Amino acid sequence: MNIDTWFEQAEYILNYFMDHEKYVLIWRPHPLTEITIKTMRPQLLEIYVELENRLKKATNIIIDTSSDIYQAVAISDAIISDYSSVMLQYIITEKPVLGLLSKNKLEQDTYYYADYLGCYFTNEDISVAQFVDMVECNEDFKKEERISRFKKSVVHADGTCGQRIHQVILNEITNN
Repeated sequence: MNIDTWFEQAEYILNYFMDHEKYVLIWRPHPLTEITIKTMRPQLLEIYVELENRLKKATNIIIDTSSDIYQAVAISDAIISDYSSVMLQYIITEKPVLGLLSKNKLEQDTYYYADYLGCYFTNEDISVAQFVDMVECNEDFKKEERISRFKKSVVHADGTCGQRIHQVILNEITNN
């Protein structure tokens, strides 16, 4: 997804939440967002700064710039994200995931190192408003599919990966 499309989507979603104050949004901008806009799309900087200032004034939006994502992950009910490591980590929480991905990231015949195709996608099956309503109603029609696909695609997603690595290293040391 190019930065202009990403920016339009982000602006749309942020405006949606500013217009619907009964919902709370935790916005975690990527640490490199502002510098990327400054260097690669300086024509968007003024719009970005204005949007950020509006977000700071919104009573239902929390801007989270901390380095620790896990508190936001723990207290949130769902995530709306472009393709990112955070989106992939969030799948394992079993909470709903709305992906803002381009069509080429959703091709069934592509090899994925982690299968995220069980998520919801704005360009495929659900709008932001529908997703928010679904989360509010505590519904998640794709939960089982999402978790199953992800776990089948990631080896040792059960939390034993570190133990297995430790055991292999220990075996290497004791056998040599």
